[in-house]
Amino acid sequence: AEATILGRPRPNAPRNAKEILAFKVIAETAKKLKARFGENCEPEKIVFSPFLGAAGTVDLLGWDAQGAYTLLDWKTNKEIKDANPYQSCAVWGLNHLADCDRVRYSMQLTLYEIILRREHVIPEGAPLRRFLIWIPPEREAAEFIELSDMRNEVNAILLENACMKLIGAT
Repeated sequence: AEATILGRPRPNAPRNAKEILAFKVIAETAKKLKARFGENCEPEKIVFSPFLGAAGTVDLLGWDAQGAYTLLDWKTNKEIKDANPYQSCAVWGLNHLADCDRVRYSMQLTLYEIILRREHVIPEGAPLRRFLIWIPPEREAAEFIELSDMRNEVNAILLENACMKLIGAT
């Protein structure tokens, strides 16, 4: 995906029929995203905040001429689970959330958003949406799954982490 968006040669060749199909879907989807965002996209954007003590890599950050931002994360999982009837998050204060893919990915991209806003890459108040670009096994097209805004939950984790550092707990 990164190579396609940046106009570079593909770094790896597919090894089997499954990968040939997945590479085709990824390349077609990347071309559509490049057409949508033009030069306003950054694949594999490293994000970090010394203040928050957090970092990560955004698979694709894009924005339009009106200043609306989109965070995208490529996934090739067999499935994306939306719920878990058997278990909630084990983290204190998050037990109202299901321990599932959608929640974890929503929190991941929300953390990236918080970092990008904190470090003034994305202006405060600019509209932003979060999506998984899911490449389902042996399917002909990607599926875009919109993720939730979990700023309250992520900020609670960041606050707890900061407090633990202050008191010297690990």
